[in-house]
Amino acid sequence: MTTHAIDCDMGVDCMEPCPVAMHAAGQPHRKGSGRDEWRTPPYFFEHVQRTYGVTFTRDCAADADNSLCDLHCSEHESFFDTPDQWFKGQVCWLNPPFSKMAVFTERVLHLAAHGATVFMLGPSAMDTKYSHRMLASPTHRPVFTRGRISFIDPVTRIGKPGNPIGSVLWVPVSHWDGAFSIERG
Repeated sequence: MTTHAIDCDMGVDCMEPCPVAMHAAGQPHRKGSGRDEWRTPPYFFEHVQRTYGVTFTRDCAADADNSLCDLHCSEHESFFDTPDQWFKGQVCWLNPPFSKMAVFTERVLHLAAHGATVFMLGPSAMDTKYSHRMLASPTHRPVFTRGRISFIDPVTRIGKPGNPIGSVLWVPVSHWDGAFSIERG
């Protein structure tokens, strides 16, 4: 895994796996199921905001058509290429492509270590490398959804029941209320 010293504006250098280099190098990922474009249902997004008393200001894996926030990181304005300081002071929402959880996880952990607030939605499979990284991190806690989320089909724009796996919301410890589960909304 690529590492490099990152000179952040907090005045420290860190040696972290570099998600930008991993992304640029085209690190291989498990081939997706074609569902990487599915969207977060607005009712769940709004429920998370109410539950944790936050207002999300940046959607970190969206485009102008499906972003749930005014600011977003798209394929063209990448979550990986956006400078770290642009995330400071923001409360970020991230529903990444589930087939690329590992590289998104590394970026979230890097940003969290540098003061960013990122809520990340992911599959609840706890036997994955991404889950092990998140569980080992002091920056986030897992909050499991009660029931399965009906993600929005990008073509029909309709929520489709039958999600094959449950979801987990990785909540920054600064916002975690001690609960390990959340209603779907």
